[in-house]
This record gives sequence, structure tokens and C-alpha cells, in this order.
Amino acid sequence: CFLITNQGKRYFINYTLEGLMSQLDEDQFFKLSRKVIVSVKAIHEVFQYSKSRYKVKLQHQPEFDTFISSEKIGAFKRWLNK
Repeated sequence: CFLITNQGKRYFINYTLEGLMSQLDEDQFFKLSRKVIVSVKAIHEVFQYSKSRYKVKLQHQPEFDTFISSEKIGAFKRWLNK
């Protein structure tokens, strides 16, 4: 696993995403998928990508695209509106 800060710095960490998520404030962090946890401050834009997925553009985008499934989008929107 690795973290990307709001300044774009990358740090490797020795945690699973589940282990890391258990230590984070759920009001500030959301698990988008099985490989991405995102901070509310890191979100630049969210838009519908296909019928079943939304794309999340981050301030410092990793080398891969970041998606959230339509099944999780309701919980994600509630989290954003807290």
C-alpha cells in the first residue's frame, strides 16, 4: 500500500486497506474500491463514467483511474454531504 498526500508526495506503508481504514476517521475517509481509500479533501471531481461506474478524479491522481461502483455511489454521496 502507499499513501499520496495532498502535496503529491508518495509514502509506502505496511498496512492492508482494511487495517488502515479501521484507524481513519470515517467522516474524512471513504473506501471507494478494494484498492482505494480517499480523503474528502483529495476529491477534485466525480462524474458518471458508464451505467454501472462513476469516475473519481483526485487532486493527485495515481497511475490508475479511480472508479466507484453504482452500488456504492449512494453511500459515497451521503458521505460527501456530511
